[in-house]
Amino acid sequence: MSKLKSLLCDAARFKIEEIKLEFDFDLEKYPYPQLMSLPHVLFNSDSLTSLELTMKFMLLCEYGVYKHHEPEFPIEFPNSIWRLPSLKTLHIEWFEDWEQLILPGCPVLEELILQCRKSYKTISIASASIQRLTLECFFLSHCNDLEVNCSNLQSLNISDWRGRGDIQVCDLYSLVEANIDIDCTDYYWESPLRWVEDPPIPEILEGIRHVKSLTLTSSTLEAIQFLLRHKKMTVDKLPIFYNLTHLELELNGVEKELFY
Repeated sequence: MSKLKSLLCDAARFKIEEIKLEFDFDLEKYPYPQLMSLPHVLFNSDSLTSLELTMKFMLLCEYGVYKHHEPEFPIEFPNSIWRLPSLKTLHIEWFEDWEQLILPGCPVLEELILQCRKSYKTISIASASIQRLTLECFFLSHCNDLEVNCSNLQSLNISDWRGRGDIQVCDLYSLVEANIDIDCTDYYWESPLRWVEDPPIPEILEGIRHVKSLTLTSSTLEAIQFLLRHKKMTVDKLPIFYNLTHLELELNGVEKELFY
C-alpha cells in the first residue's frame, strides 16, 4: 500500500491529467481486507481532468444468496474538501458525505458516473456544471430517496434503480437523452393498499419530459403497467413529451396490453 501511495503522490506532483484506478476485492478469500487510505494530495490537483476510482467485489455466496449485500469499503477517502479545479470527468464509488466533499471543489465537472453500492437515506446530486450523469445502482431494495438538481444536464442514465423512496428531479429543460431503468419488483409482492409510498415512476417521467431521446427498459415498462393496472397512475396524468424525436422501448416480458 505504501508503494501505491508513493506512486499516486508522484502522479499528482508530475501534473498527471488522467488517473484510472480499479480495485478488485475478493471477499471470499479475504473477507476482511485491510483498510487502504488514499493520499490527500491526489484530490488536490490543478492538472487532473479525469479521475476514475472504481471497485469490484467478489461476494460470498451460499445457496445462491449473497452473504454480504453491502460490503464495507476497504478504501478510505480524505474527509476534507477536494480541490480539483480542472476536473471534467469523475467516475467514483458512492461514499457518505461525498457531495459536500467533492462537488464544491470541482467547478467545471461535466460528467459524473456514480456507483451506488451501499444504501443511504438520500442520494443527492446538485451541480449546475454537470452535463452527463450516470447512476449505476448495485444495492438491493431499500428506502432510498434520489434528488437530482442539475439544471444544465443533457444526458441522464439511471441503471437498475431499486430504491423504495422518492425520486425528485428538477425540470431538465436542456435534457437531450435519457435511459431509465427502475426495478419495482419488490412492490409487486404486496397489495398496493399496503404501500407506504408508490413507485416513483410518475415523478421521474415528469422531470425528464423535455427530453429528445428516451429509452425505457422492460423493468420500467413493467412498473408503468403495474401502476396503470392498479389505478395508481392514469394515462391522462402522464406527461406529454413535446420534444421527443426518438423513443426506444425494451419489451422483454412486457405484456402487449400496455400499448392498447
